[in-house]
Amino acid sequence: MPYLCYGRAYSFLGQIMEAWKQLELTRKANVSQAMKDMLNAVNGLDKEVVAEIMFEVLQGEHRTLQQSWMSALQKMLDRYGKMEYGDLRNEASREWAKAVSELTEKHYLPLI
Repeated sequence: MPYLCYGRAYSFLGQIMEAWKQLELTRKANVSQAMKDMLNAVNGLDKEVVAEIMFEVLQGEHRTLQQSWMSALQKMLDRYGKMEYGDLRNEASREWAKAVSELTEKHYLPLI
């Protein structure tokens, strides 16, 4: 009879793990869509205006969220700078990302 109890516990844990996986998939999809939306929204806007909006939003968020965003941005710039494909339309930004990544590679941004 005790095995039934363990079986129920394992079943319940399995359900929790599956729900967690689904939540992570949803969060990843949300981040992906938010990034696409942001890229499309800033197209054609004055870059100073975009920078000001981004700064105002970022500085108003919780400090831990600020650190998490900057850490993700650092990792994204590293990947973007190492991107092998591109053309003249993004060559300068890839080179810039590579230079920034090289400057920041020794700076770890911990999650506190």
